[in-house]
Amino acid sequence: MSSVTKLPDRVVDELTAVVAERLVLSRAVRDHHGRDESPLPPAAPDAVAFPESTEEVAALLDVCSRWRVPVVPFGAGTSLEGHVYGGLSLDLSRG
Repeated sequence: MSSVTKLPDRVVDELTAVVAERLVLSRAVRDHHGRDESPLPPAAPDAVAFPESTEEVAALLDVCSRWRVPVVPFGAGTSLEGHVYGGLSLDLSRG
């Protein structure tokens, strides 16, 4: 297991193969993607991906589907539902 995420190393490797350095495991970025406008406490994802194409989104979703990793799309962080609970935050700001 990676020291900064609950995702198995193999999953991290497969996600990294899709988006390279645009898969981020740093605590600061994960914390940012775990906050929204809901009254619920923050819950950081295990990783954040910044895909730049439809093909990258599809490949990331394929990896997560095979490994049963939850995926939450992230736009501006204005959700009112508090829906991030681990898994992969799919930041769509670059697409």
